[in-house]
Amino acid sequence: MSANSTHFTSLMRFVRRNSGRLTFLTLTAGGLVVAYRYFRTQMNTVNSTLEAERVAGARSLRAVFLANKNTIQKAYMALLPEIGAILSACESIDCSAILKRLRERPPLQEKASLWERLKIASVTHLVTAIFLIVTVHVTISMQINLLARYSAYYADAPVQSLPSGDLQPSTSKSFLDLCRRVLSNADVDGLTKQVEAEVRANVKDVKLTAVYDAQRVECLLSNCIRGLSEESKMHSLSRLPEYWFRNELRTLREESEREKNLDWLLEESLDLCECLDVSEVVESSSFDVVHHLCEQLGQEMTNGSAKGLPFAHLLARFEKLSKSLFTGEIENVVRDNESGVQFAACVFLSGEKQAKSTSNAGVGEDVR
Repeated sequence: MSANSTHFTSLMRFVRRNSGRLTFLTLTAGGLVVAYRYFRTQMNTVNSTLEAERVAGARSLRAVFLANKNTIQKAYMALLPEIGAILSACESIDCSAILKRLRERPPLQEKASLWERLKIASVTHLVTAIFLIVTVHVTISMQINLLARYSAYYADAPVQSLPSGDLQPSTSKSFLDLCRRVLSNADVDGLTKQVEAEVRANVKDVKLTAVYDAQRVECLLSNCIRGLSEESKMHSLSRLPEYWFRNELRTLREESEREKNLDWLLEESLDLCECLDVSEVVESSSFDVVHHLCEQLGQEMTNGSAKGLPFAHLLARFEKLSKSLFTGEIENVVRDNESGVQFAACVFLSGEKQAKSTSNAGVGEDVR
């Protein structure tokens, strides 16, 4: 008998002796294969469902976020006339009285003093207007995105940190009226004096006969913005939203009767100002506005075939630029500022679901 026949005979005897065990192992292995394939099919189905929900959720959140931009624009435009009226009523930066006196041909010494005052007042008015409109826009953007985040994430699930249940319409309205209340009660004279001190430091050596092109004007205005935004300053103007929320919260807590949950909204806003660095957004947006205005100024110079103008001739154009700020034409400049877009997205995505929303929603990407 050959060796192969011996091995085959031994194998058949082993199979006959262990036929039951081999059958069990075969059925078990087959069952595991079937179960694994079923599991894979079910997991693919679940993943497809989750992906569809993720895409739908992303589109929904992005639609809400983009709709917020229209709401912000309307609220901002409604406040522009009030900001303009407040600045016009501020005597320290009123150029009309100085111009009226200059037209009366005053003595030479007084004339030189009036021109110096006009130089300071014109630049101060422009820089103050830039800071105020940017601050108002950033503040409104934060408020509306905060309320939208509450509605989008917690419409069907109460926020545990809210002390008194759902937000009432009256509470939301009172919260959104903050800018109007702050502007009506603000010490604008104190604000303009702070701006004036910085402006004076930057333009004191500027001769009225010195020729300035748009680039030099942008550098001058940007230096004023930068100086007013320094953290070392007692009241950095780029942190105005933070000051506004803090003062409003302090005033609210002194009242015996107050809107339910309004203090929560103010505290949340104050936390966002601190953790998201609102000062960077205000400063960056202000630089963008300065750049936009100086591009307009440069275009005017180019159309007039002039590379530059004496600084004295620019003062009237500064007043024109200040007025253009209150027509709303630079709203898109502030709205589309990169830091501002990221800031608004972070406010909208903040909260208990931030990690999930940030990874799934993609709201902060390509929102412009």
